[in-house]
Amino acid sequence: MTQRGFDDVSVDVSADATRNADPGPVQTKATHSYLARRAVHESGLFRWLEPIETDLIPVWSVVSGLMGIGVALFFLGGLAGAGKYWLDEQIRAMPLPMNLQIVYLQTIYLPIAAISAVALVVIMFWFPSIILRFVTALFILAPGTTAFFWVYEVIQGDAISSFFYGVPALLMSFFVGSATIGLAMQMMTPWELTHCQWQTRKRRLTGITSLMELTVVVALAYALFKRLEGGEISVQNAQLLSLGFLFSLPTLVACILFLRLEQSSRSRIQLALAFVALAWAGSFAFVCFEVIPYFGTSILPQKFSWLATLSLLGTLLTVLTTAISMAWLRFCGWSCQK
Repeated sequence: MTQRGFDDVSVDVSADATRNADPGPVQTKATHSYLARRAVHESGLFRWLEPIETDLIPVWSVVSGLMGIGVALFFLGGLAGAGKYWLDEQIRAMPLPMNLQIVYLQTIYLPIAAISAVALVVIMFWFPSIILRFVTALFILAPGTTAFFWVYEVIQGDAISSFFYGVPALLMSFFVGSATIGLAMQMMTPWELTHCQWQTRKRRLTGITSLMELTVVVALAYALFKRLEGGEISVQNAQLLSLGFLFSLPTLVACILFLRLEQSSRSRIQLALAFVALAWAGSFAFVCFEVIPYFGTSILPQKFSWLATLSLLGTLLTVLTTAISMAWLRFCGWSCQK
């Protein structure tokens, strides 16, 4: 048998076998194997290990990709805690104009919202079992959430019980919104994320086991939410849930835009426009939720252009945070496959 190169994805079968076999599944398997090996080839982190074909590459791809997102979440969580304390002190010293206050709020909160959505969508859009995905999400999110509260408490210098009340329930509402979109995308569409692998893998189908795992996770999440202070149906929790939905949408589009290996230039342009538009929608919703308590819903039609312009800063921060995260995942060999 002749030695085949990396880019040769033709199926090596005899003429008789070709006439008698169904070429669809064979070609699909060969294509998936090619895409899996191409992800290794294009990964900046593992390209030098390609000739070795070590079994550790998939493990390193998972650990480096998710831990990189977790470290970014921890760093941005600490910055958000410090930024909140600074903004609170500024408001106490002198009331800020609403324009400036909205700019500060977007700068403090939208990067951490974007990276949280990335972490949740990537993990839920991944292919392992549902329980493993939720355990991984807890492991990745816990340090960043802790950093937010810890930095705020250390800088403030005393207890933060008044600030802490209700905030975990709000964060959980956001997390549930983001996780729901990512999980639905993986379970209900042919798309899914995969880490760097040498061999193709049979797609995990949604069956009784997956539904039972999902039932267990939903029950545990609901029980935890009800035990949190402020864990009830409220306007604020509904707002954070909707923001979780909205910030997960540009992340899903970014996964296909940045991590899909085979796509046309026209498709990339369309996905890029959708990515920016959805990032703006999430930022616009955040700005609206901040100004409505002060001016009421009547400000939305009256000052739409003003709110839309203010949302451009949040759009930029969301796009940059998400794009850098996707670049890191691609560097670690992750890909989006259909």
